[in-house]
Amino acid sequence: MTGDKKKKIVWAMIPALLAAAMTVGIFTLGNPDEALSGDFTITILAVATAYSLFTFWSIFTLDDKVLKENPKGKGLALVLAVLIFALIIRIYMGLMITGYASDMSCWTAWSHAAAGKGLFEIYSDMSFIDYPPGYVYILHILGSIGNLTGMECGSAAYNLLLKMPSIIADLIMAWIIYRICAKRLRHTMGLILAFLYALNPMVMLDSAAWGQIDAILALALAGYLIALYKENFIGATLFFVAGLLIKPQMLFFGPVLAVVFIKYIANRGWGKAMKTFAISLFSGLGLFVLTVLPFTGNKEWYWIFEKYIGTIGSYNFITLNSANIYGMFGLNWMPIETVKWGLTLGVWGIIGIAATVVVYFVLGFLNKDRKNIFMLTVMLMTGIYTFGLKMHERYLFPVIVVMIIAYIYDNKDSILAFYSVLTAAVFINMAQVLAVIHIPPDDLIFRITSGVMVAAYIGIVVFCFIEVAKSIKESKINLMEESDKALGFKNRRSGNNSKELMGN
Repeated sequence: MTGDKKKKIVWAMIPALLAAAMTVGIFTLGNPDEALSGDFTITILAVATAYSLFTFWSIFTLDDKVLKENPKGKGLALVLAVLIFALIIRIYMGLMITGYASDMSCWTAWSHAAAGKGLFEIYSDMSFIDYPPGYVYILHILGSIGNLTGMECGSAAYNLLLKMPSIIADLIMAWIIYRICAKRLRHTMGLILAFLYALNPMVMLDSAAWGQIDAILALALAGYLIALYKENFIGATLFFVAGLLIKPQMLFFGPVLAVVFIKYIANRGWGKAMKTFAISLFSGLGLFVLTVLPFTGNKEWYWIFEKYIGTIGSYNFITLNSANIYGMFGLNWMPIETVKWGLTLGVWGIIGIAATVVVYFVLGFLNKDRKNIFMLTVMLMTGIYTFGLKMHERYLFPVIVVMIIAYIYDNKDSILAFYSVLTAAVFINMAQVLAVIHIPPDDLIFRITSGVMVAAYIGIVVFCFIEVAKSIKESKINLMEESDKALGFKNRRSGNNSKELMGN
């Protein structure tokens, strides 16, 4: 048997074993009686380890001869097979696991109200709804489908229906990853990256098991960053507003637009920049107003801003099950008014966010290579998650997508290494929350996971610092080369003019 054939067999066996490990994890998550047992801990650690090892193995195999084949037809067929397989697993998970109880009860109540009492009266009729209007439209569609098909609220079928938008978003994102990679690199690598996302246990856990909609936010974020990479500010603004209408967490990524646009002003001048700004602003405002206005009714025009502020201001704890620096120190579910290290935890959280944003702005403005925008965004959000206040365990979900896109544009193995580590940490964190709702502050696995997250952020900062330094050095070299070329051209022109004068 040839070496290439052996590698192909390994590439077939490892995903199969990974799928088997995830299936075991699904059974464990689907049985609440076993959720607090040692078997559950072993399972989530085994699944996280298996996926991490597979990702690292992929890193060292991506450039081998067997992967340099570029069969477009086979690539399309294989990626469709991966997506179908991923869909089947998600449907199975969605039916077997009820989901995170409070989230699923909210989706059920809101979808039923939007489809029954009236879509645009939902904010007046419901005593509690903390999501912006963008996703309410989708809930209206889901509730209407439920009514038409006679699904019973709370049934396994209705729960799966509520999870379908996120499941579809997972598959769309995997397809986009394949298409971008196939165009920039090669089809085979696109297939592998699509596999790494579509069968990522953390991604499946969020959409199919938990029932959350972070996958939809990730789609908006991916569009936003790719548009900014291309300096398409109108598209970026529309994607940003779309994400903001789905989840308030899109605000965390606002500094990226600020840095790119300020640098755009410096390079293109105020005239063109202000024209672009005006078009982008009115496009974004138009989308926001058209989406929100039907829900306004007799409410004050600023009601939507109160909704966002209320959502952001709720849950006054330094960390809500999120594996970050506060979780590492055993402060999970600690009120922000608690005094620690001479200041309240709330103040420490604000300092943490401010410091993270400052680090991002410094490196963002110094950066000279546009492709670094993706990992700089990962650094920004990972820092906010690690040191900020009121963080939830799922807030790092979108950066998993960004890291794969960053790898496509930059093709550095270390990016996939960070992807592997963060995926494993977030998966363990989310699985624990789904199983026990409130993780005990002294839980050893949680505190270790929190330490891994802090270490990962430090590693990402170092990576970004090195890449920005390289971009500055390369920019200087390019400027010198351009200057030498211009000087040489000028000297040649002078020489030619002298010859002409002598000839005359």
